[in-house]
Amino acid sequence: MNPLAGKVNESNSVALVRVNHPRHRLIVRQVSGAIARRIVCGARAGQQLAGGERFGMIKFGSRTELYLPVGDGIECMVRVGDKVKAGLTPLVKYKDV
Repeated sequence: MNPLAGKVNESNSVALVRVNHPRHRLIVRQVSGAIARRIVCGARAGQQLAGGERFGMIKFGSRTELYLPVGDGIECMVRVGDKVKAGLTPLVKYKDV
């Protein structure tokens, strides 16, 4: 929960491009905890992933960050404090797509 964790703890970033319209670029960043520091990522360059498909994990947890373009066509489906589950909880919804 430390705001500095993203700067000092081990992390892994995966750059993605949507294959559907809009072809937005997204970044998923896995940040390890201060104790475990074990990130597993099975995604490979050029691999296509389906929505909700698991491609990695952080052993003993910490956090995952999602970066996407700001725009009117994207609706955030979660709020601060919501409990989310990997591969199951929709985080964003593309409008009029």
